Amino acid sequence: RKPGRSICWRRPWRQRSPPLRLTTPPLGFATVGIYYRIQLPRNRSKASASGAEYESPPFQRWEGAKKESSPSGTAQASVPDVTEPADSHGYHDAMPHALTSNLVHCVFSTKDRANSIAEPQSLWRFLAGVARAKNIPLIIAGGTPNHVHLLIALPAATCLAKAVQDLKGNSSRWMNQQGSAFAWQEGYGAFSVSASNKQAVTDYIAEQPRHHEKRSFEQEFTAMLRHSGVAYDPRFIFG
Repeated sequence: RKPGRSICWRRPWRQRSPPLRLTTPPLGFATVGIYYRIQLPRNRSKASASGAEYESPPFQRWEGAKKESSPSGTAQASVPDVTEPADSHGYHDAMPHALTSNLVHCVFSTKDRANSIAEPQSLWRFLAGVARAKNIPLIIAGGTPNHVHLLIALPAATCLAKAVQDLKGNSSRWMNQQGSAFAWQEGYGAFSVSASNKQAVTDYIAEQPRHHEKRSFEQEFTAMLRHSGVAYDPRFIFG
């Protein structure tokens, strides 16, 4: 091809489509490469004789937006924390939040189901403090000297395994600092709770001492697994 020569291809399978014209600029001593510019008619129905550079509709809208400037004083400098609906009036650029309801009933025992929780109420209060520090809403904690029940509202950005690890690890460390050789079982049980059953589960955890006057933790835990349809091997459910 000679410099400055226009090359035109026609598409035989689309006779109505306008031709594509590629032009090459004249070559000079300072030219380091050949550059091509696509030339298409600006209006396909009324193409000009000389042709024009094609601008896509999104590009045209972007060009138009650059020419429109915001009035002085209307730019938003920062994103405020909107916590109440009344504070959100006139604020149009708020990012959407993850609104979830993940209620989880967590259950785990001490190692070998030993009655090693000498002061259950003190441990429940400490677990509440750990949950608050880790941003895990704890609704209620309860249990007996050999196991614990926790009803938590699992945050959207927190995985269940991490939440249980934080609660078990920090509470086990604290118990050992109190002078007792303490350890939790290796695993845990976790069961989803619907919003309609939240109060029933809360009452069940609050009345744990009364429930265990008639049955053991092993009986309670296996009954919860069967009720929730969780497959298990009796040899490995207690760590």
